[in-house]
Amino acid sequence: MTPTDFGSNGERRIARARAEKLSPEEKAARDRLSRQRWNEANPDYKRLWREANPEKHRAHSRASAARRRAKDTRNATARAKYKENPEPERERGRRFREEHPEKVAEYARRYKEKHPDRAAEQSRRATQTWRDRNAPQQREKQRAAAAEKRAADPDKFRSWYQANLERERERSREAARLRSRLKALGLPPRKIARVYAADRRANETEAERFFSQRRTVAQRAAIRLELKPEPGLSGNPTRTISREPVKPATQAELADWVRRAALARAGKTPQERRAMLHEYLQKNGARLRDEITLDSRARVARGAPPLDVKKEMSSRAAAELSAAEGERLTRVVNRALASYGLPAAAAVQGKRPATPAQQPALPRKERDDRSR
Repeated sequence: MTPTDFGSNGERRIARARAEKLSPEEKAARDRLSRQRWNEANPDYKRLWREANPEKHRAHSRASAARRRAKDTRNATARAKYKENPEPERERGRRFREEHPEKVAEYARRYKEKHPDRAAEQSRRATQTWRDRNAPQQREKQRAAAAEKRAADPDKFRSWYQANLERERERSREAARLRSRLKALGLPPRKIARVYAADRRANETEAERFFSQRRTVAQRAAIRLELKPEPGLSGNPTRTISREPVKPATQAELADWVRRAALARAGKTPQERRAMLHEYLQKNGARLRDEITLDSRARVARGAPPLDVKKEMSSRAAAELSAAEGERLTRVVNRALASYGLPAAAAVQGKRPATPAQQPALPRKERDDRSR
């Protein structure tokens, strides 16, 4: 059988006809792969085009900036309108979900495929919010389930205790030793108050709000007044417990205390730093990937091994975040020092301050001098 002749562009027409049968996801993947191959084959095309068409490039940049500003303005207007009266938009969303459940399911599927980490985090937050909102009912259900288990097997705890008898006895002995040590030192017994997760998060939020709020001039003056030691009967400041005279704090010691207090209030937890890094990579991942790709090609041209794009992206993002965090902490410390009338400090590194256990130990002589 003689093969059909499709002409000079027959292969292209065959490929186009096959492409028409592809799903939207397959077409997007094919186009993305095609663009990637073309960019790898023509790495200097964008730079050469910008050099050859500077006016067009500037016009394109201005148009892109104008579109971005218009989009930001529309979004800000929509957010303000929603904040003033959110009920119409919520009703519209409810109506759409009721009328088009299949579209909502399809949008959710695409979003999870495109942003798996973000979708998982949102699902965890929604689950935790539901648990906090229905905490009493959940606890009652758990109590009922525990009561059913105890009724079904009354001797379960006794058998478990007998199986772990030595470990439980050792735990009781350790608790007794701790009580004895605290009593010998004149300290109160150890007391642990258990709180629910929702209460703990509320307490942390309230503490963060209290320590991060801006103080008024009157409040700062009251704090400075509290820092001044009260003179004793002999004219020298004395401790309330010991009769040993104490020296008033020097300017350097006050500055060090203000600096450590400001860093403790403004420092980020490891969870917050990981969230910041994840958000930074989402916003600047494309730029970092392009820079690393160009650097890797330059290394290969020099005969060096290529860069690991994923590790290099994380490293560069962490370095840029650390520099920005250092600048923020420097501003926070300088504002705190200025409120006490102290000179500005040097730049602060973008990391959490060391805890007392992490700080280097002082020599013996210096420890004795400070204790005296």
